[in-house]
Amino acid sequence: TGQIMALASVGREDGSAEVPWHRAINNVQEVGQVMSIFAIAQALDEGIITQDTQIDTPPTLSVAGFTFRDYRPGAETMTAEEILRFSSYVGRAQIGRMIGPERQQAFLDRLGLLEPHPLEREYSRGIEPVRPSHWGQLSAMTVAAGYGLSVSPLQIAEAYASLVNGGTRVQASFQPDTATGER
Repeated sequence: TGQIMALASVGREDGSAEVPWHRAINNVQEVGQVMSIFAIAQALDEGIITQDTQIDTPPTLSVAGFTFRDYRPGAETMTAEEILRFSSYVGRAQIGRMIGPERQQAFLDRLGLLEPHPLEREYSRGIEPVRPSHWGQLSAMTVAAGYGLSVSPLQIAEAYASLVNGGTRVQASFQPDTATGER
C-alpha cells in the first residue's frame, strides 16, 4: 500500500508547534540526478533503448543555445547503467531527446509528478512548483537531466514506489490500505 507510516518536519525556530510548511510535502525543488531514473526507466520500458544501447555522450552537447556539459566527461558513448552510475548530464539529456516531450509528459503524469500531490493541497502554503512553460525538445532533455521541473520529496518517494511496484501507481496517504492506480 501507499500508507505513510511516519513523516517528520522541522518546527518553528521560536519553539511553537505550528509548522510553516511541511518539508516532505511542500518543499518542491528541482532534484537533479534523482529524476534520471524516470527517464531511464521510461526509455527501457518503452523499448526506446535496451540495457546494451550505446548512447552518445560527447563532452558537451549544445541544443537551442543551451549547452549540456558533464562535470567529469567520460566515454564518448555509454549505456543507461553507465549514465546512471557516472551521473552523466549529457547522457540523461540524450535519453530525454530520444523519449521526446509528449511521451515524457504522459509518463511523468502517470507517476504523479506533474500535479501537486493531494497532501500538498491539504497542507498548502502557496508554493508553486516549477514546470516548463513550453514543453518542447529542450525541456524534455532538461527534465530528463533533472532540471526544469520541481517536485516534492513525497512525490519522488511515491514515483519511486510506483516504479518498483511494476509500474502500477502507488498513491501515498495517511490512510491504511491506500488504493493503487493504473500502470
